Amino acid sequence: MNIQKILVPTDFSDMSIQGLKAANELAKIWDSEVTPIHAYGPGQSQQHDEKGPIDQDLINNLNEFAGKYVDKKYLSAGLICANKPVEAINDAATDYDLVVMSTHGRTGFTRLILGSVTEKVIRTCPKPVVSVEAAAEIKNSKPILVTTDFSEHSLRVFPYVKSLASKTGEEVHLINIVSYEQYQQMTELHGTQSKYTRRLQELVNEYLSDIADQVKVEVVLSNSSIHEEITRLSETRDYSMVMMATLGWTGLDYLRLGSTASNVVRHVQMPVFTINPKTQ
Repeated sequence: MNIQKILVPTDFSDMSIQGLKAANELAKIWDSEVTPIHAYGPGQSQQHDEKGPIDQDLINNLNEFAGKYVDKKYLSAGLICANKPVEAINDAATDYDLVVMSTHGRTGFTRLILGSVTEKVIRTCPKPVVSVEAAAEIKNSKPILVTTDFSEHSLRVFPYVKSLASKTGEEVHLINIVSYEQYQQMTELHGTQSKYTRRLQELVNEYLSDIADQVKVEVVLSNSSIHEEITRLSETRDYSMVMMATLGWTGLDYLRLGSTASNVVRHVQMPVFTINPKTQ
């Protein structure tokens, strides 16, 4: 799964710079083309209401802004879209392999503020999304945290895991999180832990065999919710990125957007790679 074209939404704010920086690091890994995009909705500015020289001015400003944070060899001409940001990003994303965006934008605007544009894009984008919060950086020398609940949906992130790890040589920690609340007796719980460990290894053999020597599997027993445990792991272990699907088993709040995935994006202080299986 090679990433050839990366789309990066920006609103010219300092916060959105993180998305450009992260895209630049990912472009180095995959030798990708990075395209910045700026979207403005109807009525946001009267100077945008008509087509004309202002569009070229915006493109020039966008290219200049992005060029400060993306190497020239990776940067392609920016896109200006007179549409609502979510629709503009999703429409443009059909021609790209990955969207990289900051979780926050201009104060007071709902452009790239988590809970509005970023979360909506994660939920509806036809391509995977890497969301980056203010302090997050791509660290290629650190392991990747990958979560699975063994569902078919959760396996959709595996081709991207394999591609990233094969390019960087990073270690992959493939983790299944089991809540104590699911079990009444400790003997049943520990039997499940052994069974799930074997299942994780089977997934490695089936889907990640090319990088099997880089993968460590682990079943984590927790008293916390899934997103709280993922957050704890990210804080206590030095990972480069969290990679996960936004949907898991039907009916469970495991990887369903609105619970685990969105909470992970809100709370984890590192880049989060999400893929929505229903939009792929």
